[in-house]
Amino acid sequence: MVLIEALALGKPVIATRVGDVPEMVGEFGLIVPPEDGEAMSKALDRVLWQDVGYPHFVADAAPEYVRKNFSLDVLVRRWDGLIQTTAKPEL
Repeated sequence: MVLIEALALGKPVIATRVGDVPEMVGEFGLIVPPEDGEAMSKALDRVLWQDVGYPHFVADAAPEYVRKNFSLDVLVRRWDGLIQTTAKPEL
């Protein structure tokens, strides 16, 4: 949840490519391979020094992205849909 919480606060995310992380953070996170210190260093350098507009882009757009994709209402609807598609009626 910490990645979504950071995005909700408009903070850029740098995370490793594991599980659903890339899909979760979308265009608001920089994704690096696991155990790749050089890639992590380059991502940090990009956010802190090279791409000065990127943190502003995230601060402006990421909170709305989180509201649209991870609000309680959205998550409840997703879970309900999953339950409806997997539940089998008893005979």
